[in-house]
This record gives sequence, C-alpha cells and structure tokens, in this order.
Amino acid sequence: MKILFLATSFPRFKDDWVLPSLDVEARELAKEDEVIVISSAGTDTKNFEIRNNVKIIRFNYFIKKFQTLTYTGGMLSASQKSLLSKILIPLFFISFLIKTLQYGRDCDVIHAHWTPSALIALPLKILYKKPIVLSPLGGDIRGAIPNWFNKLAFKYSDVVLAPVPTIIDYVKKLGAEHKINSLVKYCYDYDKFDKKDDISGFKKEFNLKDENVVSFIGRMDAFKDPITFIKAIPYILKKIRNVKFFIVGYGFLLDNIKKLVKELKLEKHVIITGPRKDVNIVLEASDIFVNLSPEENFFSVAIQEAMAKKVPCLLTNAGQTEKIFTHKHDSYIVPVRDPRTTADGIIELLKNAKLRNKLTENGLKLLKKHGFTRDEVINGLNDLYKNVIEKYKR
Repeated sequence: MKILFLATSFPRFKDDWVLPSLDVEARELAKEDEVIVISSAGTDTKNFEIRNNVKIIRFNYFIKKFQTLTYTGGMLSASQKSLLSKILIPLFFISFLIKTLQYGRDCDVIHAHWTPSALIALPLKILYKKPIVLSPLGGDIRGAIPNWFNKLAFKYSDVVLAPVPTIIDYVKKLGAEHKINSLVKYCYDYDKFDKKDDISGFKKEFNLKDENVVSFIGRMDAFKDPITFIKAIPYILKKIRNVKFFIVGYGFLLDNIKKLVKELKLEKHVIITGPRKDVNIVLEASDIFVNLSPEENFFSVAIQEAMAKKVPCLLTNAGQTEKIFTHKHDSYIVPVRDPRTTADGIIELLKNAKLRNKLTENGLKLLKKHGFTRDEVINGLNDLYKNVIEKYKR
C-alpha cells in the first residue's frame, strides 16, 4: 500500500516540536507500507529526505529566507504579520498543488491533514480516482477556515477523522455525519514517552534542587490560554514558594507572556524555554502538567504525553471535558479562564502526594481505555486505508 500524506507542516528533524504526532504516524505506517509526505519547506529545511523509511518531499514557494508561513507558530497567524506574508499565501497553495500532482498519481490513498490539504488532493481524486482521508485540525473548526470551505472539504473527502467531540459536532453541523470515523485517534510518540528518563541533565541546566515543577507545554496562543496560567502564579506563591513554573512552546503570545511575567515580577519563578526537543524530559521532571484550553481538553497529544509519563494533569472544564475526565479521579478540573481556582488546584495537588498518585494511575488507565496505544492507532489507520481503497475498486 502506498500512502500519501499531505500536510502544510511536517517535523523538520527528529524530536521537532512541529506536529510530532504526524511524524509518529508516518514512521509507524512505514514499517509495513510505503509512505510519502508532501509538505512545505521552511527557511532551513531539506527539499528531500528519507527519515525512518518515510520519503519527505518539501515544496518551496518563494526565496528560502522568506518562507516563514510555516514552522513559526501557526500558518494563519503567520499570514497576518506582513503584506509579503499575505502575498505568499496563493504562491504557497499553487506550489503545494503542483508538488501533489507530481508525486501523488500512483499513490493508493491520500491522507490530508488540515481541510485545505483535502482540496489540494481533489484533482487526484477526480483525475485518478484516489480516495481522500481527512484529518481536520483544531483551527479548522474555530473560525480560522470559513464554514463553506470546510463543508466543501468534507464533501469531497471519503472519510473525516474526528476523534475529538468538538470536531464530531462540527462535522455533523456541516452535514457530513455519514463520513465521520471517530475510532482512529491521534497518537503520541510511544518510543519517547512510554519509558523512564534521566532528568539529572535537565535539573543541572536549570539549577533545580528540591523545587516543585509545574509545566505548561503547548502552543502559546489563545486556544491554550497561557495567560491564565501566568496570572495564577502569584496566588500560588503566596502559599508555596518552593516552585518553578516552566513554559514550554512557541506561538504569537510569547512576547505577551514575557511582558506579563515581568509586570508581575515573576522572573525568579518562571522559566520560559521556548520550544524544546526534550518534552519527555520536561514531563519526567514535572510534578504537575497544566492544560488550560478554553474550548476543548479531549485527549490532545500534550495530554496523552503527560498521562503516558504519569504526570498529574490539571485541565479546564471546557467543551466536553467532564464527559471524558473525572475530577480528582484521573485529572484535576478547573473552570475556564479562572486564575484563582487554577491556583487553588495547583496548590492542592502540590500539597497532596496521595491525590497526585491517584490521578497518574487512573490517567494512564484512561489513556489505554480510550485506545491511545500504538497497536490500536496504527492498526486502525491501516484498516481504514484498506477499506476506503477497497470501496474504490468495486
């Protein structure tokens, strides 16, 4: 089976912070099948490489040093930064289409990541009868992409993967309920997070001794809400001083975060690392992982990684969180955009080792119960591809 991945971004190197779940999917599938990835080039990427048996082909869309629409914290936010960025958008998608037509003719199935990628694949479906499996991203359903555009992408896709309740509801709303597959999940890097790691180097790097470590890991944007996390810290420090707060990731809110940390005089307590390759080490060193999305907390890759690493998770009650997670059983749940209650939750967890252990034990059980294991995710994708290919042969 020859599988074509279409993605506007794809990890540039081992342990890259950009969409690591795509790298895992491609790598695992390539153990049995041929996998080709078509994605964008950045300022420092190779145009072609083979990594873990995956052929990665990147398209250039302008002079290399100006190719900053991707790998800079989100394509849509990057496109608003300058007039040049706006001009680059059509060049980007034309280049994407040309490269897809060039390499996609003899594939068996196309897996499009992001709704625009599904429409890039459409000529291959029309001309060569190639089935399209679509994985919408979170931004697709949060208004970043117009409804009419997404509706078109759903219409011409054969299957829409919707492992998250909010995506399921959105796809139903646009009339494509019959195309939903909610069984195939996102996946984390099993090789990296299903093991114990040595944290001595990390502790030395940040001069950590016996401090508690609370980590916020993810994109620095409104969907992750790092601002509420920063605002909670002064309340925590009034009760517990022996804490270091790590902010790991990249995004357009990073400058705002740095400014707020300075305004609140938190420089001695907050460590802003930017994106890191060793998120597994950060989690290994963490006493609490914090995810404060105001919209959805269903098993994101970051939550999967934290639970796999047996780190207690503090989440918001956004979306359908409480239909999946149980407060003080497998996670600690707080209201959205509520710094004071967030602080109270972190304080309680730091003071209660027994509760932390309970959350980690039950969190790992929940992760496995919902099918976030290597075999279930990869076998699920393989079966899905074979079924959709078979339909085209009839």
